[in-house]
Amino acid sequence: MQVETAAQQLREKQNANRALAAERGQILSRFKLLEEMEKEGQGYAQGVREVLRRHSQDKLPGIFGTVAQSLRVDKEYEAAVEVALGGSAQNVITETERSAQDAIRWLKNMDKGRVTFLPLDTLRSAKPQGSGLPKGKGIVGRLVDLVDFEDKYLPAMEFLLGRIWLADELSNAVARARETDFRYRIVTLDGQVVNAGGSLTGGSMKQSGGGFISRRRQLEELDKEIRRISRELSAGEEEENGLHRAWEEAKAVLA
Repeated sequence: MQVETAAQQLREKQNANRALAAERGQILSRFKLLEEMEKEGQGYAQGVREVLRRHSQDKLPGIFGTVAQSLRVDKEYEAAVEVALGGSAQNVITETERSAQDAIRWLKNMDKGRVTFLPLDTLRSAKPQGSGLPKGKGIVGRLVDLVDFEDKYLPAMEFLLGRIWLADELSNAVARARETDFRYRIVTLDGQVVNAGGSLTGGSMKQSGGGFISRRRQLEELDKEIRRISRELSAGEEEENGLHRAWEEAKAVLA
């Protein structure tokens, strides 16, 4: 009876470990796919892909990467940030204006397309001040204050997101924009927009999960999940070895 019990426990643990290994394999495949997409700049315009590739070969110094690659955005804010940035998510941040000029010269000479660069030493964007800023019911905050990035990227992020506010829903966004005489752009959590000047942009959005902004978060989450499962699997394998020894010892007693 001891042998049968030990054998049953061993089989159950082996099945559990195989299931964990399969789950880890699936997640790892997804991680590698996203990592390759990010590395190769899939989805970016030709010029951006070429600049990233050239930089990866250490031939374009002073390139920091795209705006999307330089941001960390909470999932609940991703739609708003995607909409707020639009094509600017593909802008390439550079250390200096000289770095940007060198990259532009290379793009032109090699006929590799066009790119908008954000040189950190030339960008100028003052933080909005005064009493006429969007506030009150529905306002979540200024968008640049709701995303994470390295301090050195502040000039670029302030330039792109510093005059955009986030609201919970469109009706509140319109009301708060009216109070400020439509001086600032307000984006909602689901990606609707009240533009500076009073126009509105909105509608449905594709929920593909493959946006530039979401990639980094997805990679981080997948990496954490892979590490968690690996730890669980390692412990499970140790337990399996112990059960295997117990099974062998039970058989030896009957021999």
